[in-house]
Amino acid sequence: MAVEPRGFDDFARSMAAGELQDYEPGANTLCDGLMSPRPGLLPFKIVRGLRPSFETVSDIEVTKAIRTLFDSFNLVVEPSGAAAFASILARSSAFRGKTVIVVVSGGNVGSALFTGALEGATAGIPTLKRKTTQ
Repeated sequence: MAVEPRGFDDFARSMAAGELQDYEPGANTLCDGLMSPRPGLLPFKIVRGLRPSFETVSDIEVTKAIRTLFDSFNLVVEPSGAAAFASILARSSAFRGKTVIVVVSGGNVGSALFTGALEGATAGIPTLKRKTTQ
């Protein structure tokens, strides 16, 4: 399974279209590390051969994942690195009785966002908007 931030699912859309697709303008996300303008050609070719399913996660799900990773495992994880875990948490019933491996990575998270996630805040946490390219 591959996970992308909601509104930045250009990889899933590229797979469905069979060709590279740009993001949808106007989207926002906390997951700045997953905000590429479009999938790279080589990764697209590799993933096309693997044919994974795709899921999207909301910023609220990502902040819950950041909090859970810290509370349960004492891990400081940036939003992009918590996206896959957020998907597992949001769909936990689908994984009952199964062995699941999730890669979480990166500790590059601002103090305001991290503190807000730990306090359970989801409103008022600044999201990033991708700049459009000309």
